Amino acid sequence: MGNRATVVFDIREPGYREQSDALPAVYLHWNGGPESVYGFADTVYRRFRGGRPGGDPQAFGARFVQAAADLFPDGLSVYLTATTRAALRDDPGRIDPGDNGVYVFGTDGVRRYVTDRWLTPDEVTHEEHATRDDPKRKEIADELVPPTPEGTP
Repeated sequence: MGNRATVVFDIREPGYREQSDALPAVYLHWNGGPESVYGFADTVYRRFRGGRPGGDPQAFGARFVQAAADLFPDGLSVYLTATTRAALRDDPGRIDPGDNGVYVFGTDGVRRYVTDRWLTPDEVTHEEHATRDDPKRKEIADELVPPTPEGTP
């Protein structure tokens, strides 16, 4: 039951020093579909990062959790978890909760693991583009991002 997904954060700026193989992640029990997950990412980019992706995975992950939790005031739909690069490489099905699979926000873009396979980069690009005009994606980003005061970019 749910609309589940695991979202993993492996985003690093040049010069970021990795402390371990561990990667922060979040389990979404509800709103794990592409239109929602990309909507949360839009919120992070617009609200916290000035429109630009990047940074360390802990910071991006924390802001993503904040955005997702803001949409769920009951606090029962967003859970912190973690994985490793080795687990993603060797057994990604272990962290796949079903429904919408695994999203990996990385330095080089988004990777997706769904139904026992990694989507190709073209499939991920198509999925992300197909949700750009989705009302739910826009609603999430618009609801979670405060309006820009007049006269500011």
